[in-house]
Amino acid sequence: MPPDSFYGFPQVSPMRVLLSEQTPSGVSSVEFKSIPNMYIRLILEMAVRSSQAATAVYGYIELNGDATDANYQYAETYTYGGGTVGGNGGAIRMLTTGICGANAPANSFTIGKIEIPFYTSAIGKQVLYRGAHRRDASSIYNINYTSVCYWNNVAIVNAIKILLQAGNYVTNTIFRLYGESI
Repeated sequence: MPPDSFYGFPQVSPMRVLLSEQTPSGVSSVEFKSIPNMYIRLILEMAVRSSQAATAVYGYIELNGDATDANYQYAETYTYGGGTVGGNGGAIRMLTTGICGANAPANSFTIGKIEIPFYTSAIGKQVLYRGAHRRDASSIYNINYTSVCYWNNVAIVNAIKILLQAGNYVTNTIFRLYGESI
């Protein structure tokens, strides 16, 4: 079999196209509008930090300008240190409890990735998030977050807004939105 096949099926390598890059600073939200509907999934990569005096603040998501918490369901798990595990959830437009705050070690940013597969399909949307950051200066406090936020709406996603619970994005924060196609 050729090296580009798997059990006889040809392998398809997705292509990512950079749709937008934003570097917000001194504001508490970033928004991507007029997202084209020609891709199989959206991917939003980020390196973020809040100016809020805390080790971490919450991050929220709004799709298509919908800020109604009751339209979203959220669940998250996190791990850090010597096996500490936790979780959160609820009817809220939460993305994560772990956006790096000003009390985290200097130069520590949350590095994360959001995926929205089937964003053009006539189904409720699942927003998948994975992120991590250095929570404090001890030897065990790198923290890892995995979450999902369901948006109970069948509309094509054409706008994404990421908001901080408190504080503003700081210098060197960056967001890159990609469309992925086959």
